[in-house]
Amino acid sequence: MKGIDVPILEYSDGRAIHQPPKMQGSFPTHAFPSIMGDAIREASQTLNLPVELPAQAALGAVSLVSQNFISVKCPNYAPAPCALFLMAVSDSSAGKSPAEERFLRAVKAFELRQEEDRAAGMPIYHAELKIWRDDDLRLAKDYRDAEPGSAEAQNIREMRLQHERDRPVEPLVRELRYGELSPQGLRDALVANGAVGILSPEADPVINGMTFSQPAILSGYWSGEDRPVGLASGKRRPPAPQLTIEVMCQTPKFADYMTSRGRDAFSTGLFARMLVMAPQCNDMAQQETCIEEVPEPKLKLFNERVTRILSQAIPAPRDRVVLHLSEHAKRYWKAYKDAISAELNSDYSIEIKLFFRKLAQQASRIAALFHYIEDQPGDISAEAMRNAITLCEWYTFEYVRIFTPYAPSEGQKCTAWAEKLLAWLQDVDTGRLFYRNLRIGEYTERDLRNYSSLRGDHQALQAAIDILQQQGHIAVVCGKKGGRVIIYPALRTSQQYPYQPFPSNVQFAANPNLTIPTRWNSHLGEWGNG
Repeated sequence: MKGIDVPILEYSDGRAIHQPPKMQGSFPTHAFPSIMGDAIREASQTLNLPVELPAQAALGAVSLVSQNFISVKCPNYAPAPCALFLMAVSDSSAGKSPAEERFLRAVKAFELRQEEDRAAGMPIYHAELKIWRDDDLRLAKDYRDAEPGSAEAQNIREMRLQHERDRPVEPLVRELRYGELSPQGLRDALVANGAVGILSPEADPVINGMTFSQPAILSGYWSGEDRPVGLASGKRRPPAPQLTIEVMCQTPKFADYMTSRGRDAFSTGLFARMLVMAPQCNDMAQQETCIEEVPEPKLKLFNERVTRILSQAIPAPRDRVVLHLSEHAKRYWKAYKDAISAELNSDYSIEIKLFFRKLAQQASRIAALFHYIEDQPGDISAEAMRNAITLCEWYTFEYVRIFTPYAPSEGQKCTAWAEKLLAWLQDVDTGRLFYRNLRIGEYTERDLRNYSSLRGDHQALQAAIDILQQQGHIAVVCGKKGGRVIIYPALRTSQQYPYQPFPSNVQFAANPNLTIPTRWNSHLGEWGNG
């Protein structure tokens, strides 16, 4: 299936309308700037990987190296970070580490140069520090010997102040990324560096360890919040923090995380800020091993651009370049935001809707990164915004596919309950299940509360009965004492059970005012057990 372009209809009066696609296409590598898209396709071909994995690695690398230099400004909002939170879920040995390595070559080379420069500068620093301390002792003695209030004392005082300003500075290494950090360590890293990344191709220690143990803190950093933390040593405030997260984890570890911490990640909004993918990794049979070095010119160009970005002087957090949307890009952004607002009326859970509410900001961040990695002048172009929206649409289908089993809507819960009860009724009718005290084909509500697959869950049972009645799988009639009697199959009712039909209790069914989600596909049930 070819990629599906985002339909943005433009009118002569300047209005633009966005219509969300009805289905998920293939991963839209065409939406990336050429410097990224070409490198992504090259890495995918060289490593024989699904294109999604190198694409995720490329996005993480661009977010990591750009976040310290730029922010993005949307209409009527304050400048916001451009950093992304990314997660890929795939099987073991799917090539996550080689994909990340391709796009972090310039970052690793930069880190190595810093280490080498620091090692070369440390002997000079230690020598200068010794001299500085000797001078400090001499000035302190001269100040004590001088007449208090004299011109000599005033002159020495000024010399001491200047001497303190001239204290040798230890060569430091600018920390760009970590494999994992405690919440306290992350705060300190942001205080020291302003912007850092948590990048890991094997994310089990990250998501199931201390790094993700306080998801509310991570959510705050995504938003650029710089709330001070009170400590015994004083307040610690990371100024205008920028944090990139790009982790790749195995499917079983992701399931473990959802079981132990998924509820907190939803409730604190962490998942609402995540762009998540779960690409299918298929082993290629009879694939020959290549022993010759494969040239990678597109990846070389990508890493050269990263090197140029990293070679710049780091601005103060409040002095980062603020990228604005062009007038044309604003119209695209507005059309996308309005379309998202309309789609919030669909039958999604609140957890899914929280993600939708962050989509317009995600699109603006990606557009800013696309603009910056291409070294484009001026404001963010309409093309960059359109491409960012295209990518966000693909991620939206992926998010719904992955997280719906863990966060179903009320309508989806009712449907699942109905399917569970129907399967039980079929098993009893065919004899696969046997209960001595049940009359096959005719069941009171009390029977179902005591024996069915929904026993003990009154609300689920009521909703399931209503839905199966509306679908025609069962008939619901009035029993001799006025209660409901469920007949399965429904065709048995007319001759065998001369009871009055019982009206459907629609209050337990899915909300009839909700619209059908447009992002529905047949793979929603593949993930987890809810």
